[in-house]
Amino acid sequence: MSPDAEPPTNDHGIAGAGRWCGIAGELPCAVISLLLVGQTLGEAVGGLQGAMTGAIIGALTGLIFGAYSTYLTIQHLERVEMNAQARRSYVPPMEEILEKPEFLREREFEE
Repeated sequence: MSPDAEPPTNDHGIAGAGRWCGIAGELPCAVISLLLVGQTLGEAVGGLQGAMTGAIIGALTGLIFGAYSTYLTIQHLERVEMNAQARRSYVPPMEEILEKPEFLREREFEE
């Protein structure tokens, strides 16, 4: 295998499904959690009408926060993937490969 050849990737099948499930779960979790926070705070401040308004504001805030969080996570994963592809394995020069190991040279010297 030449040093310029890319290592085989395991992108077929469901190998990378875990990270995409994690990304897909970020947005709904953010919306639901901030909806509940908004509803609780709204109810504490303004009763039932405040709970409805707080829930709407919380859901919209959760949507914005979740979308931004998903965007940042995808950027991070793309950077990690690009760095992994940019790394190359070390291939010693041919002289070093053909050189006799130290222990063999010591044996020849002793004999």
